Amino acid sequence: MADIGWSGLAVSLLLVGLAIGLSMWRGLGLEGSIAWASVRALVQLLAVDELHRGRVLDRQVDPDRLEHREVDLSDEQIGEDHDVG
Repeated sequence: MADIGWSGLAVSLLLVGLAIGLSMWRGLGLEGSIAWASVRALVQLLAVDELHRGRVLDRQVDPDRLEHREVDLSDEQIGEDHDVG
């Protein structure tokens, strides 16, 4: 996996700024939505990066305490045999 780095982040922020500028120039009123979406995407990407590197899950999940449960969903349990109408 390639790291984006500071230059990639700068280019992304430049493009977001361009989109916000165009929205202001055209009077679309999308500036807040664009900014919020950019912040939300950055936080999600940082979270995925942390998950990928194993930092978050190591702190949150203890593999020795996980339980495996099997669920058998037969027709009777789901209710497919019952007449609703």
